[in-house]
Amino acid sequence: MPVKPAQAPTTPLLPRWPVLLVATDTTAWDPVRAVVLRTSSPDDTGLRVVDVVAAAVDGPRLAAKAAAGDVALIVLPREAG
Repeated sequence: MPVKPAQAPTTPLLPRWPVLLVATDTTAWDPVRAVVLRTSSPDDTGLRVVDVVAAAVDGPRLAAKAAAGDVALIVLPREAG
């Protein structure tokens, strides 16, 4: 999913790190727990792509929100994953 600098922490997103994906728009949407698979290096604008693994049931709405730029990542403690 594409992530702008303001949508992710400055903490490096490492593989297997648990994250919480939350909506940044005004729609009612339950946060989604996921795990980081890998991240790209930021481009010239700071945009990077973060591959995450989430439950299949969350896939369609997560993909739609991510494509619209309406998802932010919150890093969770390792034991929360």
